[in-house]
Amino acid sequence: MLTQDPLDASAAHALGTVELAEGNYDAAEQLFLRAHAYNSTVGYDNDAANARLLMEDDETVYQRASAMVASSVRREDGISVLTALVDRSPEYVEAHVALGDALLADDDITNGLMQYH
Repeated sequence: MLTQDPLDASAAHALGTVELAEGNYDAAEQLFLRAHAYNSTVGYDNDAANARLLMEDDETVYQRASAMVASSVRREDGISVLTALVDRSPEYVEAHVALGDALLADDDITNGLMQYH
C-alpha cells in the first residue's frame, strides 16, 4: 500500500497497528507519526503517544493507562494501552481488573467481564 502511495495516512496507520500488535512499539510509533504527518486531523498522534508509552515498564504503563481510563475523554486510548499491556503481560492481574472496569464503563459488558476471569 505505501509503495503505491507513500503519502497514504490510513495505510501508514494500518501498518503501525500491525507493528503495535506485534510488540514493535518503536516501529509503530514511527508509522503513527508518519500517518499524522500526512493527515493531522484524525488523531494518529495519540496512537504514537500510546506506542511510546508502551515502551515503558509494565508498572508505568499500568499507572498511566489507569489514569487515562478514568477520563471519559481518554478512556478509548486507555483501553487500547491496557489491552496491549495484558497481551504482553497476561499475568498482570491489576491490568486485567483495570481493563475490565474500563470496558464495563464503556458498556462492553461481555469483554469487561472476561477480564475478571
